Amino acid sequence: MGELLRKDGAVGRPERSIDPSEGPIQAFAAELRDLRERAGRPKYAVLAQRSGRSQTTLSEAAGGRRLPTLDTVEAFVRACHGDIATFRRSWHETARSLGQTPETGQEPENEPENEPGTPVNGDSAATAPVNASRSGDGRRRPILLVWLAAVLVLVATVVTVVVAQRSGPDPVAERPGEPAISGPVGVDEADPKDSGCAADPRLDSIDIVEVGPAGRPVGRLELRYSPMCGVAWPRFVPAAGAVIPAGTAVQVDAVRPADGRRASFTAPYAGTEIFGNQLRSTKDCVRAEVHLAAATDATVSSACYRGAVKVPG
Repeated sequence: MGELLRKDGAVGRPERSIDPSEGPIQAFAAELRDLRERAGRPKYAVLAQRSGRSQTTLSEAAGGRRLPTLDTVEAFVRACHGDIATFRRSWHETARSLGQTPETGQEPENEPENEPGTPVNGDSAATAPVNASRSGDGRRRPILLVWLAAVLVLVATVVTVVVAQRSGPDPVAERPGEPAISGPVGVDEADPKDSGCAADPRLDSIDIVEVGPAGRPVGRLELRYSPMCGVAWPRFVPAAGAVIPAGTAVQVDAVRPADGRRASFTAPYAGTEIFGNQLRSTKDCVRAEVHLAAATDATVSSACYRGAVKVPG
């Protein structure tokens, strides 16, 4: 093994190249990256200190794989000393283009007025009748029908959600003797901090495996489990005084053997813990894996757990 060089690097997801023309998520991520460049390209560790959000959450926001939450975007922009109102409008436009419903009641500020009947910033034609009603061209009845249909759809959606919540968790997702899932069901491959599952008060490391030679481990691999969300994810925690060269690629994966799903994440070692993305583990078991290139040069795995129950084999 080489010498430990330094521990001041930022633990973050290596930024891959993105093409803004690929879609609205990539275009929005490019805006965040441009803002960080204009701010002097501060390390994600610095942005995390300024914003109170994790380095992983902030780097994922500019990763171009999924649209971050509005709260995360505002924290990112505030840490880069950007214009929050501008990015708030851009986020709402991106969410609408993806057909997503914003998770906050904050609407874009100072949106420009458009000509009657003209969609706003590429909105679908479904929004055009709203502006058309201002022109007084006699089309009020079709507009009212559109609004009525939208209200009926909304009511039906609310009723469905309420019924689902009152019916309790999916009985297939539980084994006798296990606590029920009390929170939102986790989404595969989401960042556990960004999804809120890492804040579960019952969060626990249900399996811990030493990484490295017996008697001289360089760290430990943990399988973290959130009963609230019903998800599990891997975490590598370096041992005190571990001799791991700075910048060593550390790959942490959550693996669900039943369907072959693998949530993989690699980051350069910088002297602190590194955690990966989550997989749902309430129906099929999930295990954790870690691989340290050039350090142990071997893959270490935990046992496979369905919820908090170890699955034999």
